[in-house]
Amino acid sequence: MENFETYKNQPMDIVIQGGQSNAEGAGRGDAKEPYVPDERILYLNPRAYAVVKNYPDGSENMEVSYPEAPVIEIAAERKIGEGKGEILSDFSLSFAREYFRAGLLGAGRKLLIIRAAVGGTGFAKGHWTQNGILYRKLLALTDSALSLNPGNKLVAFLWHQGECDAFEFPDRTEEERYQIHFQNLKEMFVSVLNRYNVPDLPIVTGGIIKDWRRKYAKQCDAVEKAIRDVCALLPSADFAESDGLLSNDQATGNGDDIHFCRDSLMELGKRYFEKYRTLITKKDR
Repeated sequence: MENFETYKNQPMDIVIQGGQSNAEGAGRGDAKEPYVPDERILYLNPRAYAVVKNYPDGSENMEVSYPEAPVIEIAAERKIGEGKGEILSDFSLSFAREYFRAGLLGAGRKLLIIRAAVGGTGFAKGHWTQNGILYRKLLALTDSALSLNPGNKLVAFLWHQGECDAFEFPDRTEEERYQIHFQNLKEMFVSVLNRYNVPDLPIVTGGIIKDWRRKYAKQCDAVEKAIRDVCALLPSADFAESDGLLSNDQATGNGDDIHFCRDSLMELGKRYFEKYRTLITKKDR
């Protein structure tokens, strides 16, 4: 853990962010309110390395490894080159901004976002199943973050995934797709709630982007129904809609119709926060 010792005396509210690329953040283009880094809002960056591997049977998979130690750093939009078009955003940033603006971050505390999401991953090929590399890494990161200070506490689990599970294994029926996603997602959430003894931890999920889902409408319907049904089963979970949010292609014309654009990710984070605020209000009644 590269610089964890620096934060041993710093109590933190911890947000887990998991899923695939729209959680990892690939939003490009303009933003009405660009995120301005704040030293009170931090990332726990596992520094994942992901590469598509092609196999002799013609199949492929996203292989993920962690060649470097995780690091805690000030949260910011990613810059992958020069120019506005090379800034990539993610929805945890605007969620965190709303969390702070709402006065939920106590005096002397920081907000730590565990960046467990990796693009191109899902349940379909095992990344997020109970023995999957990403789920095991999420638990290891969360364990480490909680152990840093006795005052650290989990406050939210933000999840966005489903794109891969909607098109992998095209021979699967919609019912099979639904059942597989439902069982895996439920097991993952329940496992986290039980492991950390947080039965009422707010969990917020979100809808697949409309521009891309038109290619796989029935499959996406099955996956989204599974997500909604899991949320309905849990004591403190909800689903943020993606209606009206634009893809990178719609915003910039770059041909990328699977990822929310930068401004839409900022809006999505606000929608996640509104669901979160409703959940914590219900819990306090």
